[in-house]
Amino acid sequence: MNKKIALVTAMCMLLSSTAIFADNKESDAQVKAPINEPIKTSLVDSQAMVQEAKEVSEEKLTQILTDIKKRFVIDDKEATFRYSVNYESGINVYNFSWENDKATTYLKYGEDGNVYWYYNYSKESKLPVYEVKTKTLPKYNKNEAKAIAENFILKALPKQHVDFKMTGDTGNLNASMYNFEFKYLKNNIPVEGISSTVLVDSITGKVSNFSTSLNNSISYESANAILSPEDAKKAYKNELGIKLIYSSEYDYEKNVFKNTKILYVPVYGNEYVIDAKTGKRINLYRDLYNMAYGEKGSANESIQDAGPKEVQLTEQEIAEIQQKAKLSSLVEVKAKINEYKLELLEKDMSVTSAQLYESKINTDSGYIWSVNYASADDKKNLSVQLDAKTLELIGFSSYGSGYGENKISSSNIERAKLEASKTIKKYSKISEKNLYMDQTYLNEQIGISSQYVYVKYLRKENSIEFPENYVNVAYDALNNKIVSYNKNWYDIKLPQAGKIISPDSIYDKIFKENQIELKYRVIYESSSKISGKLIYEVNQDNYKKPLSFDAVSGERIVADSESDTTIKEYKDLSKSKYQDEIRALTLLGIGFKGGDLYPEKTISHDEFLYLISQTFEYTPMPLYDIKMLSQDQKNIIEEQLRAREILDKDENLQNRNISNQEAVKYLVRALGYEKLALHTEIFKLNITDSKDVLEKYYGYVAIGDALDIIVKDKENIFMPSGNATRDKALKMIYNYLR
Repeated sequence: MNKKIALVTAMCMLLSSTAIFADNKESDAQVKAPINEPIKTSLVDSQAMVQEAKEVSEEKLTQILTDIKKRFVIDDKEATFRYSVNYESGINVYNFSWENDKATTYLKYGEDGNVYWYYNYSKESKLPVYEVKTKTLPKYNKNEAKAIAENFILKALPKQHVDFKMTGDTGNLNASMYNFEFKYLKNNIPVEGISSTVLVDSITGKVSNFSTSLNNSISYESANAILSPEDAKKAYKNELGIKLIYSSEYDYEKNVFKNTKILYVPVYGNEYVIDAKTGKRINLYRDLYNMAYGEKGSANESIQDAGPKEVQLTEQEIAEIQQKAKLSSLVEVKAKINEYKLELLEKDMSVTSAQLYESKINTDSGYIWSVNYASADDKKNLSVQLDAKTLELIGFSSYGSGYGENKISSSNIERAKLEASKTIKKYSKISEKNLYMDQTYLNEQIGISSQYVYVKYLRKENSIEFPENYVNVAYDALNNKIVSYNKNWYDIKLPQAGKIISPDSIYDKIFKENQIELKYRVIYESSSKISGKLIYEVNQDNYKKPLSFDAVSGERIVADSESDTTIKEYKDLSKSKYQDEIRALTLLGIGFKGGDLYPEKTISHDEFLYLISQTFEYTPMPLYDIKMLSQDQKNIIEEQLRAREILDKDENLQNRNISNQEAVKYLVRALGYEKLALHTEIFKLNITDSKDVLEKYYGYVAIGDALDIIVKDKENIFMPSGNATRDKALKMIYNYLR
C-alpha cells in the first residue's frame, strides 16, 4: 500500500497543471542555507542578459540574492545559476533560476523587494504518466495549508502582504495541490484583475508555486465622492435594469427546441457596470476596453448567429438529396440571386464557390444554398444564402477589404435605422407585428470609432422578446449602404405570459443574494499609462449566481458546469460517524453532489461504482447525481472501470442495492488483487460474523480486512450481507485511498 501511495503521490505532483515545488514546513519558518558566503563572480556575470534595464552592479545582485536566501530556501548546491534583467512597470525585475540534478527553482524578484513569481519542482518526482491511477488523500488539511500559504505571501510581499486578502471560497484541491487565491485591495477596495495565487502540496505541505499580478505603476482613481451602495442599487435599476424574454434550448440530436420559458434577464447583458462616481452605465468591453486599445473594437457584440451549426455536404450527398427533396439547382439559385438585384452584386463579380448546407432553421426545406462572388482583383466580395427549395433570401454580406476611420454620430444611427427598415421590408416575409427594432444598443454605438452601424430586429410576442429569433443588418456609414443582412428565424410556439411576478421581487432577490460590489477596474489607457477606475458591479460569484430568473416562479436559473468537480460540505455532515474522512474526500471531489449526505441511506450499485470512478486522477464525468447522467455518460464510466479491471466485461452499472461484501470486492479489484482474492483457501477471516460471508466474496473480504478497508463496529461485526450505506461507502473509499 505504501509503495502504491508513494507512486501516486509522485505522479500527481508530476501532472499538476501548475507545477511542482515548494518549501517544507521547516523551510517556511527558517533558513538552512548559509547567506553570508561570498557569491562567486561567475554566478553573476557570465550568463547575465540585460534587456532594456538599468545597469546592474555585482554589489546590487549580491544584496538581492542575500535577501532572497534570507526569505526562501534555495537548493543551490552544485546548481547552474542563470539570471536576466527586465525593465517592467518602472522598475528592474530580476529573473533567477537554479538547476541541479535534484530540483529547478525559478524566481522573479522586483527591485521594490517583492517576489512576483516563484516556481520549483523536484526532478525526483518525474515518473511515467501511465502509472497514475488514483487520487491521493491529503496529509495536510485545508487549514494547515492555508496557514502555509498566508506565511508565504508575507515573505513574498513583505511590505504589501497586508493589502492581499484570501478570497472566501478558496483552497480546493487541484490534483494534489491546494489552490489559494488572494485578492488585492487598494484604499480597502478590491481591484479586479490584481491577485496572488499560492499552490500548496497537500502531501508534503510545501509551496509549489506562487504568482502575483501586482503592478505598482497603476494610477488609482480617488475614493472620494463615490455613490453609496444604496444609490448604486438605484442606478442599477435605472441605468441597467432587467427585462422579460423567452428562452428556449435547442436539442441538436432531434433538431427541435424545447423547455421554452419566460425569464427575467439584464437588459444590457453582463458586459455593463455602473460608474461609481456618476452612476451612469459603462460598457466593460467597449468604453473601458477601447480606452486601452484606441477604440478599434467593434460595437457588433450581439449579432453572432446563436442558432444550430450548419453542416456542409459533399457533392455526392448533394446529388442524392436534390433527387429526393427536389431542391433547386445551382443554376436556378444563381438566376434567383440575379432577380433580387442586390446592390452589392456588381457586374465585374462572378461566382467563385457554392455550397449546400443542412439547416433546420430559416428554411422550409432544411437546406441552404450559399453562393460566393468576387471580383477578378478580389477587392470586392459577396456571400449570399437562399432557402434551397423556396429560394427565399436568408442573408448576404460584403464588408470589402478596407477599413475607414469614422466616429459614429447620431445622424449615422438615424440613417442606419432608415436603410435597415427598407431592407427588412424588401427581403423579409416575417410579419411586422412580430418583428421590432431592438433599440437597446443602437445609441450605445454613438461616439465609437467604426465604419459600421449594427441594427438588430427581434421577435416579440405578448410584449416579450425572443432573442433567439432575430434579423441583423449592418450599415456602412461611410458609403451609405447596407453591407450585411442575416436572418436567424424558425417557427416555435411561445407560451402565453400568464402570471408573471413583479420585477421588484426580482430586484429584491438580486440585492439580497448578489452583492453590489464597489471595486477598481484596471484600464490600460496606453502603453505607459494604467489606471484604476472605480465601478459598481453586481457580483455573480463566478456565475454561480447568474442574473437570470424564471419569471413565473422567481427561481434563479443556474446551469451545471461541465467542469465542476467541487463538492461543498454537506449540511447534515454532523450525523455521520466519519466526518473527518468525508471532509478529506470532499476536497478530492469524491462524494455526492448536493447539499445533504443522508449518511444512513442505502447506496446503489451504480452510485458506489461512480464513487470509485471519482477516485481516478481524471474524473471521467462531472460530479452530478448518477440519475442525471445520460446512458452515454454511464457507458463511458463503465469503460473506465473495465479498463482498470474493476468491472468484468459482462458487468454493467445497475440501479440496485449493493451489499458490504460486494462493495469490498470492487475496491480489492481496484487495488489489483483480484487473482489473489480468488484463492479463498489461503485466507482465514477474523471478523465476528465471518460465517455470513458468501464463499465468492471470502477472499475479497479477507484482503479488505487485512488492509483495513472494510468498516466494522466495536464488536468486530462487518455485516457482509447488509446493504452498504452512503456513510460506510465513503469510509471504505477513504480506507482504500489511505
